[in-house]
Amino acid sequence: MKKFIVLAGALVLALAALLPAEQENYLHYSFTAQLIVADPDKASQDLGAWCELMGGYFVLKSSDRVIMRFPYSQNGRLLPFLDSIAEEVLDFSPQAVDLREELLGLTSAIQSREEILSKNLAFIDKTTIEGTLAIEKEVMQLLSETEELKGKLNRLNGDRIYARADISLRYLEKKLPSIIPSSFAWLNGIDFYKFIKRTNMRIRSSLAGIKAEAPEGFAVFNKGRGRTFMALSPEGALYTIYRINNYPRMDLAFWTKALQKQLSDSGYRLHKGPEEFTGPEEKGVYFEWIVPYQG
Repeated sequence: MKKFIVLAGALVLALAALLPAEQENYLHYSFTAQLIVADPDKASQDLGAWCELMGGYFVLKSSDRVIMRFPYSQNGRLLPFLDSIAEEVLDFSPQAVDLREELLGLTSAIQSREEILSKNLAFIDKTTIEGTLAIEKEVMQLLSETEELKGKLNRLNGDRIYARADISLRYLEKKLPSIIPSSFAWLNGIDFYKFIKRTNMRIRSSLAGIKAEAPEGFAVFNKGRGRTFMALSPEGALYTIYRINNYPRMDLAFWTKALQKQLSDSGYRLHKGPEEFTGPEEKGVYFEWIVPYQG
């Protein structure tokens, strides 16, 4: 029986020797994110609970911002969680900083000061009173510097273990935007909520001269009849194109600024753009706006 135990123990040790050692991490990971949320207080609480569940802690927690630290091994879980609690993730920026050079410098500085300190303490009983006072002064200075360096080293070692996330929370307004009357009549007809509902869209428009195509998988059911081009996906998503004749005749840069100001003043949130594009026949500007929706 004893022989069996010894052999089994030797086998376990041999297998352990073959397994690769866990690679040490010398990077400090940090993340910044901006979220649109329906309930900032709840989102803040959810972030704090997730952080603690991952084995971390939060540095700041309020209804508009959360700063938290969590083990870097959980980095891959952060973005999926943010997606699950946000109406929209406006920005997600990861960064990584290599700490090896700074760690090596601090370690070398600590070792050199400890060596000097050890030599000074060895001479303190072998010198005169004046020499002893000078050595004691230098010893106090070395101790102070060493403790400061060790504090920085401990901070860096903490940064190796814990990632940092700084998350800004923005409130998704429940109130629908209200169009502020513009001096340009055609701008008053741009109302995304009514566009979605397809009610009271009194816009003089025409598809003459436009070559429209539906996205892949969409079935066209109104190909330019009247004033619209419409297509429907199997899931019921509607794809609609309106062409609006802008008046007076101004260049693209003018209308870009006018449209952006009109929608921003009315409560829409600019998500992306303006980005210029060139179509088969005309140049245009592409925007993405965030619109509160009450279905």
